[in-house]
Amino acid sequence: PAFDIVVRGTQFNISAYDDEATSTVRLYRGKVELQFPDTTLVMRPGDQISYDKARRRLSSGQFPTDNLGWVEGCLEADDMPLGTLIRMLSRQYGVRIHVADRSLLGIGITMHLHQESNIDDVMSALQRVMDIKVVRRARDIYITPARAGSSR
Repeated sequence: PAFDIVVRGTQFNISAYDDEATSTVRLYRGKVELQFPDTTLVMRPGDQISYDKARRRLSSGQFPTDNLGWVEGCLEADDMPLGTLIRMLSRQYGVRIHVADRSLLGIGITMHLHQESNIDDVMSALQRVMDIKVVRRARDIYITPARAGSSR
């Protein structure tokens, strides 16, 4: 790994998947250290550090610490691109989601899903907020525009 994480706090989130271009650490409460070969970064609540794997660059920023849905077993999406949401849902529910119209992938989605939601509930919710058609065949889910050339 490009860095080690030493946890000094109690509530944080790490997103570091092989199929993602960046790894991100968000600290909600407490303290976290990111240890690199040549330096150590100490994070405070509200800090977000992202590491771009291809460019080998760090970026930092702030985020609101009052959104702890993940602690309560909820998935929070706040203007999240559909493409990002699909990757998260695929990992969480063990499904393959196929999108016929790639222009849909950049559309921002805002939704709050409870832990007890199943993938069918999630796809139903997506159909309500987007002009799409969803077809599920076992572990494969296909998303197409509801009408040709149309998306909300």
